[in-house]
Amino acid sequence: MTATQIVDASGQPFQLRTPYESATKSFRSIGWRSPSLGPNATLSSSLYTLRNRTRAAYRNSN
Repeated sequence: MTATQIVDASGQPFQLRTPYESATKSFRSIGWRSPSLGPNATLSSSLYTLRNRTRAAYRNSN
């Protein structure tokens, strides 16, 4: 089995700067907030408001 190689726009092998670039703390990720909660836990605290606003938006769209 042959390994697949990723190339850049010029056809040269793509080299990552770090093995896990998304785990670095650089200027690009300073304001990036990444909570560890899942979607259900995140929504559960504001589900009532979200449901009411969705219903109101649907009623007002007709």
